[in-house]
Amino acid sequence: GTELLVAKKIENRILVKYYGNGGDVTIPKGVTTIGLDSFYNCDIEKLTIYAVKNPYAHKYAKENNIAFECV
Repeated sequence: GTELLVAKKIENRILVKYYGNGGDVTIPKGVTTIGLDSFYNCDIEKLTIYAVKNPYAHKYAKENNIAFECV
């Protein structure tokens, strides 16, 4: 997937920034927060968030109309 071509910046269990235009992004299990501007300048219509039983990631995806898959 696209994930291999982009990077994520994570600090203190917070996803701070996603570097990419869209595609698939996996949220690591230990992430507890997704920053408000993490997906700024990203085409959310082409973005899918994957996470392992991460209720915060699912809630964030739903609130921001981003596709979500539990893995």
